[in-house]
Amino acid sequence: MELNQDTFTLYAAKHYENPYCFNEEEFHKDLGKISTIRRMISWHSNGDQINLHLLINNVISFYNVFEHHAATNLLSLKVEDWQSIKINSILYFLSLPLIEPGEFDLLLHRKLTQEFKAL
Repeated sequence: MELNQDTFTLYAAKHYENPYCFNEEEFHKDLGKISTIRRMISWHSNGDQINLHLLINNVISFYNVFEHHAATNLLSLKVEDWQSIKINSILYFLSLPLIEPGEFDLLLHRKLTQEFKAL
């Protein structure tokens, strides 16, 4: 199935893997994590302080309920090019599939590595 704006929800539903989802509202809530991730990336890019743990948690939560390649495709469709570089840093840090092209923000990656090094 080709992923585009028209097939976005159907594609997401086809690759949704949450055995604890009991209704459509939960599906849309999980899908809405894309907006949260985008918003947090925008805040970070604007120089605002963000909770990196919360950002990582949202990415992990999103990838926990969608097939990994599909989650990356869904993110790729909904984020701006400049956001994909920052998201790639997070995906690379978590060893998840990268958004094309495979560029990432080295400074954000280093910050993530330092932040989670002690854990």
